[in-house]
Order: sequence, then structure tokens, then C-alpha cells
Amino acid sequence: MPNFKLKVFSNESWEKDFMAAYGDLLLKGTNVRIHNSLNPKERRFRVILNRCFAFIAPTSCEGISPAVATAIQASLYPIISRETAVTLPEGYETYLERYTTDEIVQACRDEATHTEDSLWKNPKTFQTLALNQYSREAFISTIRSYLAQAID
Repeated sequence: MPNFKLKVFSNESWEKDFMAAYGDLLLKGTNVRIHNSLNPKERRFRVILNRCFAFIAPTSCEGISPAVATAIQASLYPIISRETAVTLPEGYETYLERYTTDEIVQACRDEATHTEDSLWKNPKTFQTLALNQYSREAFISTIRSYLAQAID
């Protein structure tokens, strides 16, 4: 995908398995940039994200992904696997089924051809939904509710 730029957010020292599997390919790519983990409160995070249109998470085993929640709260279109445990309204997501390079490339091409209006029917509504379902406050509230029911 030479016309796309892939930005990988990962601390290489934390992701030894990932780098062992894909590091050579990523480091040789002229259109690939590896960024260390970023704090969403930092200006640099917003600067980098302003150049992106999607977030790709082809994970095969993960709980509710904080990275996906952060990305959708930052208005990136999610191209994700169902194993991220993030459920979004129809039309606001692309779920990966096979996790192949071809599937991911096609999903990126498909979403890049959409206009912003069709890609994000209503970004503010979507961000609000994401914040309500996947924020720290929503998590704390849900856990408190579960604990209150378990203790009663």
C-alpha cells in the first residue's frame, strides 16, 4: 500500500513478540513509521492522529481494548476484530474476520474511498457513544454496579 502511510504505536521493548513477527517488515517499509506509546493528553498525540483516518486492531485475543476506545474517542474509524470486545453501531465499524494482510488492505482501501460524511455519519454522536460505553468513568460505574449486586 505505497499510497497509505502506516503509523504503528507501540513501545518496541514491550512488544517483543510483535516485533519478532513483524519488525523486519515494518522497519523496511518506506511508508511505515513506528511511534512509541503516546499519551492521549499530549499535543503530539493529536498532531499525529490528525494525519490518520482509521485505527487498525486485528487482535485475536484481548479484553476490551483501551487502544480502540481511545482511537474512537479521538474520531478514528475503527477497523477491528471482534476480539477487541468493542461493539459499535452498524455502519461505524469494519470488523475483520480473517486477519489477513489482504483483508486489512482492502478494508483500508474501502474506508479511504468514503467521504467523511459517509464514513462518520455523525462524529459527535459516535464520540459520545464511545465515551459513554468505553470511558474510565463508564468502567468504574459498571464495576461498582456489579459489586453492589454481588454484595447485596
